[in-house]
Amino acid sequence: MDSVKEKREELIKSKPSFRLLHNSPPVTVKVGSGPTPQYWSLPQALLAHVSPFFRAILSGPWAESQSRSVELEEDYPRAFRLFVHWIFTWIAQPAGQFPTQISDDFDAMDGLRAWVLGDKLGCVLFQDYAMATICWADTDRTIEADFFRQAYARSPPGSTLRRLAACALVWWIDCISSAELDEDPDVQLMNEVDDLAIEVVKIYKSRARGSRVSYFMASEFSDYGCIEREDLDGAGIRVDVEADASR
Repeated sequence: MDSVKEKREELIKSKPSFRLLHNSPPVTVKVGSGPTPQYWSLPQALLAHVSPFFRAILSGPWAESQSRSVELEEDYPRAFRLFVHWIFTWIAQPAGQFPTQISDDFDAMDGLRAWVLGDKLGCVLFQDYAMATICWADTDRTIEADFFRQAYARSPPGSTLRRLAACALVWWIDCISSAELDEDPDVQLMNEVDDLAIEVVKIYKSRARGSRVSYFMASEFSDYGCIEREDLDGAGIRVDVEADASR
C-alpha cells in the first residue's frame, strides 16, 4: 500500500464525531485584526482533533491553554469561516467520506487564503478542500491577477497551490484564445513572478510533446487523494487539455 492510500485511510479513521461537540470547554478564536475581527466559540476537543496547531497550543503551559483563547490576527476571517464550514460538513458526512460540497459563498482568493491557513493549522485535508474551493469558485469568472501573486508569495516552491496557479493562468490564456473570456490576463505577471513564468513554460512544453491530462481539477491538486475526480463533476473547469503542470 502506498503512502497516499495509507494517509487516506488514516484520515478516514480520524473523522471527527458529534461527541466532540459535547462536554468540551469552548475556545474563543479571534480571527483578523483592525476594527472588525471575528470571534468564534468552538469546542476545544474538536479543534484539537482536526488541527495539530490547536492541539499543541491548547495543551501544556501556554497562555492560550490557560485562557482557552487563541488569536489569529494575521489570518482572514473568511478563510477561518471556510475552515469551520469544512469541519462541520465533515462531521455530517457518512463514515469513510470526505466533505466535497463546496459553498458558493467563497471565491478563489478565499480558497487561497484558506490553503495558507490550513498549512498553518497543519490540516492537509482542509488544504485539499481549499483547493477544491479554488477550482469551483472561478470556473466562469476572470481570476484576479493578485491571486497568482499571492499563490507564489504565500506558498513554498513545488506546492500544489503554485502548480494550480500556473495551470489557472494557462487556462485563462486558453479561454482568451477561444473567446470564452473578454478580459486579457495580466502579462506583467510573468515579469513579476519568475517561477510562475517557468511553470507556464513547462505546461506549454508538455503540450508540445503531446502530453494529455485533465488539468485544473481539484483531484489533480489533492495531496492525499481526498478529493476524487467524480466528487466535482459539476465544476465547470473539467476540460481535457494537453498539459501537465507537474512535469
